[in-house]
Amino acid sequence: PSRVFAHCLNLKDVSLPETLETIGESAFLNCTSLEEIVIPKSVKLIDYSAFRNLTALEKVTIEREDTRCEECFIGCKKLETIIASDYVLDQILNYANSKTRIQLCKKYLKEDKENNPTFCGTLL
Repeated sequence: PSRVFAHCLNLKDVSLPETLETIGESAFLNCTSLEEIVIPKSVKLIDYSAFRNLTALEKVTIEREDTRCEECFIGCKKLETIIASDYVLDQILNYANSKTRIQLCKKYLKEDKENNPTFCGTLL
């Protein structure tokens, strides 16, 4: 659902069920204590601004290779590590172009592509 955890300022840990297919619009808006999230393989869509302004978020893992995710990490100023398929990263990077530090992981993605089908790196 949309805004299901919005403004839960003390939310530090969340475990998403394997049956979840969509993370709704602004679902975790302003959850400023959440540092890491793992999005299970069942999730097909991460809706607009789902993780907006998660100012403590440092690491995201998106397990499904074809999850749709655009404009979902707006305002995540500490986001340093994204583990995802090339397809998912390209969506994130297309939006991030010149807007956030996320744009810099494209460089690492290309360098690491031959050795690793997914990207796991620290953004500058």
